[in-house]
Amino acid sequence: MWSHSPAFKPCVQQHWSKEWQGTKMFSLVKKLKSLKWPLKMLNKDDFNDVENNAARARISLEYIQDKLRSDPQNSDFIHQEIDTANSVRFLDRACHEFLLQKSKATWVEKGDQNSKYFHSIIKSRQVRNTVVRIENVKGVTWEDTMEIQGAFLEFYKSLLGATTSTTAISQNVVQLGKVCSSEHCSMLMAPVTSKEIK
Repeated sequence: MWSHSPAFKPCVQQHWSKEWQGTKMFSLVKKLKSLKWPLKMLNKDDFNDVENNAARARISLEYIQDKLRSDPQNSDFIHQEIDTANSVRFLDRACHEFLLQKSKATWVEKGDQNSKYFHSIIKSRQVRNTVVRIENVKGVTWEDTMEIQGAFLEFYKSLLGATTSTTAISQNVVQLGKVCSSEHCSMLMAPVTSKEIK
């Protein structure tokens, strides 16, 4: 989310370019610690209450667009509309990133510990992955579970092709090429032992 802010890269570059005496790991830790406060301030300035800010920005945009409809030639309204639209896009993207990260953080925290949250996630995934209607290769729509299964089977069977008559393989032709010796044949036919599997 922070990476969308124009102040993010200069802030990171400024603190990352500092040199620290010591091992590489010590230097890395010091750089990360020096970035902690500036990034907290960036979050406070640009992303504080991002969900409500995004909603307020959309309301402002609608208000300015209403004013612009009543006076389309007004250059102040045009510039305000452009600036507010840019702000809405920025905040919407930041809000989306924030909610995405929040959902990942919730999953990491609550995880698959057989909790109510875990089961609600499983149910939502099942609903999202359920096929409730399908059109078969003939253009007929099916909604019954067994008919949907049949449509899938019909489609994949058609991909495998149909049975056709083929010419029998001539053993004389096979013998002309390279063939396994009887010793190799017995090795290939030998039963697989547990030791081999291990």
